[in-house]
Amino acid sequence: MTMKKSMKNENGFTLIEMVISILVGSILAAAVTPIIRSTVMSYETATTVTEAFQASRIAYNRMLSELRMIPSTASVTAISSGGITFTDRDGNSVSYSTGNYRLLRNGFMFAENVTAFTIVPRDTAGAALTPTAQDPDVWSYEVLMTVTVRTGNDPSSVEFKGQVTPRNF
Repeated sequence: MTMKKSMKNENGFTLIEMVISILVGSILAAAVTPIIRSTVMSYETATTVTEAFQASRIAYNRMLSELRMIPSTASVTAISSGGITFTDRDGNSVSYSTGNYRLLRNGFMFAENVTAFTIVPRDTAGAALTPTAQDPDVWSYEVLMTVTVRTGNDPSSVEFKGQVTPRNF
């Protein structure tokens, strides 16, 4: 009888209390896990899309800078709605074109996930001209580039649109 009395006065948890607390903790962990997983996946998707768009924007801005430095309309050796080839002020041939969802500079990948790319020559009034090499009527170039990043089943797109007037035209 003294043994029963001394066990009742002991501090601590019973086996039932321990099992119930483990069970409650497991239920809470199971409820929170999908929320954490969803948050991590959303963060990774947003990071991937942001990095792709930033890299494309940098490539696009560099291309506009190079177009701005074309020495003259005679330096444009080839142009189509999907590409341009010109000689820069140092005498180097520079070519921009697309292929396999990439913007290529001199045949090397310059930007990825490019789903549309168009160069439109414009005259002094802003009217579109037919792309023709060494056209003296060209005053500026409108450059449109669409980048689409797929993450799972959800595509995210951004369109870059700018007009550049080469300094020496």
